[in-house]
Amino acid sequence: MIKSAMNHHFRLHSGLLSLTALLCLAQPGISQVPHLLHHQGRVAVDGVNFNGTGQFKFALVDAGTDVSRQATATPVISNGYLTGVTVTDGGAGYASAPTATAKDIKTGGGSGARLQCTVSGGAVTGITVVDPGAAYTGFTTIQISAPPPSIVYQTWWGNAADTTPADGEPDAAITLTVTNGLFDVLLGDTTLANMAAVPASVFSNPDVRLRVWFDDGSHGFQQLSPDKRIAAVGYAVMADTVPDGAITTEKIAAGAVQSSNIDAGAVTSTKLATGAVQAANIAPGTITATQLAKPPRSGSIASSSLQFDFNQATFTVPFSPAFASTPVITLGMQGALSAETHASLWVESSGPASFAGRFSVPIQPLALDSNGDVGAFTALAIVNGYPAISYYDNSNYDLKFVLATNADGTAWGTPTTLDSSGDVGEHLSLAIVNGKPAISYYDYTNRDLKFVRATNASGFVWGTPVTIDSSGNVGGYTSLAIVNGYPAISYCDYINRDLKFVRATDANGTAWGTPLTLDSSGDVGSYTSLAIVNGYPAISYYDETNGDLKFVRSTNPSGTAWGPPLTPDSNGVVGTFTSLAIVNGYPAVSYYDDTNSDLKFIRATNASGTAWGVPITPDSSGDVGFSPSLAVVNGNPAISYYDNTNHNLKFVRAANADGTGWGTPITLDRGGDVGAFPSLAIVSGTPAISYYDSTNGALKFVRAPDLPPAFTIQWIALEP
Repeated sequence: MIKSAMNHHFRLHSGLLSLTALLCLAQPGISQVPHLLHHQGRVAVDGVNFNGTGQFKFALVDAGTDVSRQATATPVISNGYLTGVTVTDGGAGYASAPTATAKDIKTGGGSGARLQCTVSGGAVTGITVVDPGAAYTGFTTIQISAPPPSIVYQTWWGNAADTTPADGEPDAAITLTVTNGLFDVLLGDTTLANMAAVPASVFSNPDVRLRVWFDDGSHGFQQLSPDKRIAAVGYAVMADTVPDGAITTEKIAAGAVQSSNIDAGAVTSTKLATGAVQAANIAPGTITATQLAKPPRSGSIASSSLQFDFNQATFTVPFSPAFASTPVITLGMQGALSAETHASLWVESSGPASFAGRFSVPIQPLALDSNGDVGAFTALAIVNGYPAISYYDNSNYDLKFVLATNADGTAWGTPTTLDSSGDVGEHLSLAIVNGKPAISYYDYTNRDLKFVRATNASGFVWGTPVTIDSSGNVGGYTSLAIVNGYPAISYCDYINRDLKFVRATDANGTAWGTPLTLDSSGDVGSYTSLAIVNGYPAISYYDETNGDLKFVRSTNPSGTAWGPPLTPDSNGVVGTFTSLAIVNGYPAVSYYDDTNSDLKFIRATNASGTAWGVPITPDSSGDVGFSPSLAVVNGNPAISYYDNTNHNLKFVRAANADGTGWGTPITLDRGGDVGAFPSLAIVSGTPAISYYDSTNGALKFVRAPDLPPAFTIQWIALEP
């Protein structure tokens, strides 16, 4: 086995000439620049430095292009079942059949489908539906695993011709002496047998790398690894193409050299010839008495006056009186900000009458579980003082749980599998039940509603899962809450398309009452969210038959009797992904407007939710608002949600306690397709979100940073 340390050292064979000196050679001297690249390397055979005569081949290549291509396909959905798959692009580079998965990650619906791919000629030629699954919607996508990389290289130069075969490896070799593994060669030295000249045009390419083959006389030629990139010194041969005096003032465009192109302090008085700057060099009127008479204005903003939304705060400064024209604004920070904070400060907009700025503290999303495709259907809650997340393992079809090891969620424990008896764990909801974490979820294998509770306060040990409802296909879109001291669940009956509710008969959820059907007026009951509204349980949900947002509230504390369903919003197709919470004393719902592809919010006009206000749109910038999670953050309602246009995690907070006005949405994670199934909660005093990273198949978590210590923003405004 041949190995190479590849200790390559590239330099021009040019004595003590530096790169700068080469560029400044006069025209007659430039022809003396040799187009030779000095290369020194080391080779070992079976771990022993080679000694003797070796055969070498050299080539200059690019970084390579991956010509493999991931296949794509679209689903065929009929009555919620995946009945077929159409391959839209077979891809390229598949040596074996890839895996294909049907995912409904935006809506949280659909599961259980099994697909099998066929491959021919490196492309996916067909996908067979082995199991059609159930409850799929128009948001379902087909995800096909990527093929292995297939890299194709462009060869810029070789030491000899490459014809038989034309595979990038030169046909003829160069004989070199190797001593203690070291060899030395001047690439382009035509005095060596089988060595071709290196043309300067090679270095007109931005990325050039040296590739080496070696034969010790018994193993045959083997390509050494890795290819080594040639840096600036090799590119100095291009000095041949720039004759001395070729760049003149006439060839520099007007305005090409400006103050922004000159480093601060680069031009000093010692670098200016005496008399170089005279009155004739200063344009008439450039500096006038009027400009000298314009005094700067300045001020400061205390950090205590800023309102932070997750990790950012905006501020507006009015000018009184207004400037005659838009001034130049300079910002700075003063105070106890540590260097580790890495805070940013910038001007977002400015005009003669005011300017707006933004202060931002960086955040760092954490990947908590990336063992397979995990992290769908996340639910975040505080468990025994620490943040915890329940979620679905899409690779193994299991219900999982993970607990942080500190209060702010900067460190996390090992994920635990709570139920692996079939395909279980979708449509889950996490809550504290009698002092211990508990989860409601859907058992796809048996089409049942299930519940499991830990046997200790931190969720280190869990009890046996309980089947609560098995009357057909039930248990989708679960929402778990404590109702009059006992756990209760709202959920969807897939068979009858009804909204259902069930409450335990004890505080621990070991026994459960008879499920109640709360609404059966069409296809209703998906996207349920259960909360206590003015002392009684209430549920927000979606009416698919009419495309409406709906709300229903019990008429007693235990939920044994319920009032008539209400329709807070019927303006178009609205009401998927509902999230119900109490906002300044009244129930409120965040949800998705399918007609306009917007994030919506609506709040009742009384404490019981019998009358509702006008819907508000906190974000309409594209297709936004999937899977919203509503919570109260620092006194005002806030929503985390998925941006389907940019495939990002977003957050927006209201400007007041009622949610009648909203701030600017913030993108928290844009690293691929991230942000589905977000769950928003307060963790150690600041908002935090669990969510799914579809690109990496990972469970992720991000928390707003603790507010920095007291500091001051200083500003200076100067009219030009």
